[in-house]
Amino acid sequence: VHFWATWCSQCEEEMTAFESVWRSFEDRDVQFVGVAMDDSLKDVRQLAVSLDISFPLIVEENDSVTSLFGITAVPETFIIDPDGNIAFMHIGNVAEEVLSDEISVLLGEEE
Repeated sequence: VHFWATWCSQCEEEMTAFESVWRSFEDRDVQFVGVAMDDSLKDVRQLAVSLDISFPLIVEENDSVTSLFGITAVPETFIIDPDGNIAFMHIGNVAEEVLSDEISVLLGEEE
């Protein structure tokens, strides 16, 4: 679960990396979800099209998801294990390689 916003330049850079990782894992029972904070559906759609983002994006309207995760700023990323527990958490940007490695660990593919 990735919390981001279209007005966050760090987030925009990170979305491209997330898309790359998503495409490498999408056929292995891994799900990505981007939660846009303080944003409009129109802006999120435009950014998704311009960056060719294919994983699901939602626009938070009532702060229920951000409240659940305790989000205060963007970007923040939570990697949830198959049992629904937070396995990894990143405040600020997360590198593509780190994200990929953490998912591989959860899939039992660690090197």
